[in-house]
Amino acid sequence: MWSHYAENHQGICLEFRTDNNSLFILAQEVIYRSEYPRWVPQNLFEIAREMILTKAEDWSYEREFRLIARPEVDETNLLKLYGEYLRIPPQALASVIVGCQGDFEAVCRIVNERMPGLPVKRVVRTPNHYSLTIEDEAKSA
Repeated sequence: MWSHYAENHQGICLEFRTDNNSLFILAQEVIYRSEYPRWVPQNLFEIAREMILTKAEDWSYEREFRLIARPEVDETNLLKLYGEYLRIPPQALASVIVGCQGDFEAVCRIVNERMPGLPVKRVVRTPNHYSLTIEDEAKSA
């Protein structure tokens, strides 16, 4: 998926811990279909939810889950938006993974400024195979 979502292997991926993290328990599984969902104007919340969670079945190999946040007054809602952003607990971020065409040193510098000690990993092409591996963790210095 690096070629689809990471500027042809130049981007980054954020790796999150899902153990003991109540936020990710709320993630909803994407529904893969060959046709668009039917739009019947009855329960608008359910229709919107279905549309947000539906994707073409050609993408089913991704096995995607999504967090659906919304701006609510309830401060106890873990999926409450703060402006345009969803707050993720700091301990939830496990590492930053840099694509094999990305600027690894630049990402390490940025991570070191913002979250010293957070591991930065690098994707590397596997020699003689059409596959990628993630290099062992290297703590940002």
